[in-house]
Amino acid sequence: MSDECRKYLIEQDDGPDLQFTGKRIASAASSTDRQSGIYSGQVGNWDELELYRTSAGNFVCVIENRTAWQGERNVRRATVANDAKAVINFFGQGWLAKMIYDEAGIENVQNVA
Repeated sequence: MSDECRKYLIEQDDGPDLQFTGKRIASAASSTDRQSGIYSGQVGNWDELELYRTSAGNFVCVIENRTAWQGERNVRRATVANDAKAVINFFGQGWLAKMIYDEAGIENVQNVA
């Protein structure tokens, strides 16, 4: 991945589109292939997650629920997060989200005394 920032426009279905300058720091996607280790668990549907870091230091989190079925449409949600905790709150604790945290170097550990 290049260290160079560029301009992005993230279109979303549940709010205003997000425009920013930054770079993508992590991405992960499930698969519709049942034989794959990243099978989505749903025939014809999969998820794509992306995490960006803006030049101002914020995160932009994106989840797109994708479909291969005619008559259905893809749904994209996004948010701006100001810290790693907000990123985790948006993506949750699923296996695909944990791939994002690992790639981005976000610690997702609960310390137990």
